[in-house]
Formats: sequence, C-alpha cells, structure tokens
Amino acid sequence: MTIPVTVYRSDDAGAPQVTDGTPAEWFAVLKQCLVDGYGAKSPAGWKLIAEVEDPPHMTLQNNVASGGSGGYAMFSSPQIKATAIMVGQTALDYSSVADHDRVGRTFRWGLYWSAATADKALKNWMIIASATGFYMFVYANEMTAKNCINSEVHGFFYVGDYVSTTPNDPARFISASGDQRTGSINYTESLGEIHLGTKAVGVAYPLDSSTTTQELYTQTIFGTRQTPSGNYDAKPDVTVLCPIYLFSDTTSVSSASLNDPITPWCRGHLPGIFSSAQCGYGSEQMPYFKHIDGQSYWSVPYTRSSSSGSAIWINTVEWQHASS
Repeated sequence: MTIPVTVYRSDDAGAPQVTDGTPAEWFAVLKQCLVDGYGAKSPAGWKLIAEVEDPPHMTLQNNVASGGSGGYAMFSSPQIKATAIMVGQTALDYSSVADHDRVGRTFRWGLYWSAATADKALKNWMIIASATGFYMFVYANEMTAKNCINSEVHGFFYVGDYVSTTPNDPARFISASGDQRTGSINYTESLGEIHLGTKAVGVAYPLDSSTTTQELYTQTIFGTRQTPSGNYDAKPDVTVLCPIYLFSDTTSVSSASLNDPITPWCRGHLPGIFSSAQCGYGSEQMPYFKHIDGQSYWSVPYTRSSSSGSAIWINTVEWQHASS
C-alpha cells in the first residue's frame, strides 16, 4: 500500500518566498505546502493546530484519516527577526503550546546569511511531502552548481511517521536530522549526515506509552555508511535500492532487545528514502532528479565534500504507507 507524494519548491509558480528569513516567512512555507496549498499545488493534507505570533510558534498534525499516527510537529523561534534560527520538535502527546510530552529531538534551520548576501542566503527550499510525513531541504543559490555541499551550512530534516515493523505502532511519529547543537547553525545538524551512518538521527519511545527514549541509528544492507567519497562524475545505472532502516540504540544485534515487543530493536524504516548500490551524479546541478524504475527520485547531495557523488535517493512520487 502506498501514499502519494508531492514536491513543493520555492521556484514553483505562486510558491511562498523567503526573503529576510523571519519566522513568519518560514511558517508561511510550511503552512502553504502542508495545510493550504499554493498556485496549482494542493496541500499535503496536514492540519494546523496552533499558531502564535509572539513568541513565534506553530503546531501541525499529520493526517489521521489518511493513516497517519496523529503526531504533532512544533516549530518556533527565540526571536521575531530576520535571519531567525528556526527550531523544530515533534510530540506524541499535545494539549497546548505549553503542554506537550514525549517529545523528539530538536532540529534547526534558517536563512543563516542576511538577505543582502543573496547567493549565500539559505532562501531556497524544497519540501517532499505526503499526508503523514515530509522532508524539508533548505539551500543557497551558490550551492546549485553541483550536487554536493562541501560542508556548507544548509537545512535538511524529516518529520512524520516511519514505516514500522510493528503493526499500528503508536510511537511512529518522529523527527530525523543530524547533530543537536546550540549557537550558530552548522551543517552537521542536517539529515545529510546519514551519508556517514555513524550518528543517531533521532529518538523513539516505547510502544506502551512510557517515556524512556531510545536513540535511533540507521543501517541498510550496504552497512551503516551509505555514501563513499568520490564518484563525482560517475553516472551509473541505479539497479539496487534499499530502504534506510531505524535501529534502537545500536546497529549491532543485541539479544537484550531483539525480541522485545515494547522497545523493538529494528523499529522500521524512513519512508521514501533509499540507499543505492551505485554512487554518482555529484557533478549534476542541484537539486538533481533521476528516473529509476519508471519513477522520479531526488538525489540527496553528499554533505562533506566538494567532489563526491551520492548514493541516497528520495522517491518523489509515492512512498510505502507508514501504517501498512
């Protein structure tokens, strides 16, 4: 069973624009993609739960009628200003802006450079969304010449349900990103760190509504590291795609948790994102899309090098339904 996906981009006709990087601009992007729609594009089907102007806060909920878990995505900023740092966090339990529980890790993004630095400012955005989850990628004009990021600051994260190994998993709503940091935004906060495969990408909760968190790590049939360095100019046929699976606390088999029905070792996999047996397309312009087996995929740029290809792809047509 699959769920349809829509690609929303800042260069679409009628798309909301980020000029100064204020919280209101970023809220407008999220709302128009997920809740309201814009131009010829229909919304992904999420619900607006709360919006506060000062201090800036917005809460969205994924679509229960479409099979979503009903999890909550909260977005805020410590200041109302240009180049504001935006902070996101998920919650499984939500009563109000001030009252929520079983929260996920925080993740951050923002314009970073001022609007006056037009080519460096992170004003370009792309959201790949279903009614139950979405990936958001934020990048600068100067990055588009090639499909690798060279340790430059950018934003990339996932919010929504994962495809669980447990039927009707009540704790499947998560966020996935890179490092948690304070101070200035850093490229290591991006989900692009998934290329390396050595870091936790988020947290999950037990299936019995208890509040002990477990860190989530990623692995595929190719191992933990998904993209080797190099292969910048390679343009291979992509013949094998593997879902990126989520494991609790460790990617090593643990007898203590292997058969635990409350805190499963293998929680499931992220929807729509795959690791390939081939690597390349680093010299293409970003964002780069390729048809694989008759469907369009976005090539997730390698983050750590100026001359490496990628082996990670996100399907832009349909995902396995998180509730199936």
